Amino acid sequence: MLEKDLATSTRQRQRSVLQEDLVIEGKVQGTGILEIDGQLVGDIAVDTVIVAANGSLEGRIVARNLTVFGTVQGPVETTSLAIKAQAVVQSDDMSASVLSIEESAVVNGSIRMGSGSRPILRSA
Repeated sequence: MLEKDLATSTRQRQRSVLQEDLVIEGKVQGTGILEIDGQLVGDIAVDTVIVAANGSLEGRIVARNLTVFGTVQGPVETTSLAIKAQAVVQSDDMSASVLSIEESAVVNGSIRMGSGSRPILRSA
């Protein structure tokens, strides 16, 4: 049983990187960490997403953890959302249980905290 748990734990921590010179269109699914330094257009469902400073993601995002240094456009459903300084996030449909937004980040849209709650942030 321990070997199976270790294999699952290792698989969940695997990191994939979309390099800065790549553009991918399509659906992405996985259980590990996806770092986006390039451009991804399409829906994504992974455990952890990191959008690097030069990265951009356009599409529906479902992830346990989402950290944005670059640009995100589209619906977001996550447990933990961290929007870093200089990041740009545009979404009329974001939900998170834990939220942090650094000074100088740009957020356009609405964010719901917890399941079924009213939007707590609405900007024009």
